[in-house]
Amino acid sequence: MTIESTLTSLTTAVQNAATNISTKTRRQLIDTLRDLQYSLETPLETSQRLCYASNNLSTIRVCIDLKIYNLLAESKKPLRIEQISNHTTASPSLLTRLLRHQASLGHIAHPTPTTYAPNTVTHNLALPTVQAGILMNDALGPGFAALPAFLKDTKYANPQDMHDTPFLRGHESSGRTLFQWMSTHPEHMQFFKAHLSLIEAEPQDFWRYYPIESMSQGLQNEEDVVFVDVAGAMGAQCVALKEACPGLKGRVVLQELEYAVRRAVLPEGVEGMFYYFRRVLKDWPDEKVVEILKNTVSAMGPESHILIDDWVVPETGAPWFVTQADMCMLTMSGGQERSEEQWREVLSRSGLKIESVITYNEAFKMSIVDVVKA
Repeated sequence: MTIESTLTSLTTAVQNAATNISTKTRRQLIDTLRDLQYSLETPLETSQRLCYASNNLSTIRVCIDLKIYNLLAESKKPLRIEQISNHTTASPSLLTRLLRHQASLGHIAHPTPTTYAPNTVTHNLALPTVQAGILMNDALGPGFAALPAFLKDTKYANPQDMHDTPFLRGHESSGRTLFQWMSTHPEHMQFFKAHLSLIEAEPQDFWRYYPIESMSQGLQNEEDVVFVDVAGAMGAQCVALKEACPGLKGRVVLQELEYAVRRAVLPEGVEGMFYYFRRVLKDWPDEKVVEILKNTVSAMGPESHILIDDWVVPETGAPWFVTQADMCMLTMSGGQERSEEQWREVLSRSGLKIESVITYNEAFKMSIVDVVKA
């Protein structure tokens, strides 16, 4: 059997198997194939792949601007360069170069010398939420470019000042916070929100795995506060919790806006049973997280819990999309994705301790960190 026929057989076998596997196994398969690719690379191939990564992102952005992915994804048959040119403002000669490159990257199919067609990546890149992720790099790019010099200037210490981050230096906006910068650049904020909805689409129903309904049965008064969603945006989790747990006793409270995150407490004299932080604390450096949690501790009763709904980074074999998000947090706000040990450290400084960690989405390492007073 030749190597070509072996590759064909293996490809078919993998594609057939991938149609009926879990998300966790599918991600393991992707990582295994990636590692196999990297193990075969020469130094030149590694260099070419990495040093032109930003150029590849730029050409994807151009294709989004020209709506090429959408055009191909919506077409019932392969399109010729002239047909694509008629739907854009680009010349056929430029389109030939752009599409040839996109095909070489695997973003589109190139079935004949004169036609182009969609593949899986094309359909993905035609989605508004995926395109938003590309477009938000207009804001991220200057921060990433400033990261090496920033870390060198700060002697390679973990950022702790939200008013001085690589992102803010890249935008010449030191002295403000990321949130203040975003509030004055709504055109970028819309891309961040749209892209984050991809993550929101993943299963979020932690209450299927955490006994919040049974634990709240001891509440005596329906006016007691059972659940406080801190910085819960439009309150989607509050609504979903009430719908999923109709027997849940007590009031569900939403706290939003930056001041709520800074204080993270209810009005004086009011205790909540569960204080819920969903992908909030990752936005902040350790010192600020300690400040936020200490404020929450001051409002907690003896039976209160803090529920941190977030990624918990594995100590080994951390998924690339989690570590990638960690580098974004480092660059943008000085925040970070945390391992269980890192959570224990910051919680201990806040007068808290971990009672349990429940990973309810293994593929994405989404977990509930159940926290009580130390």
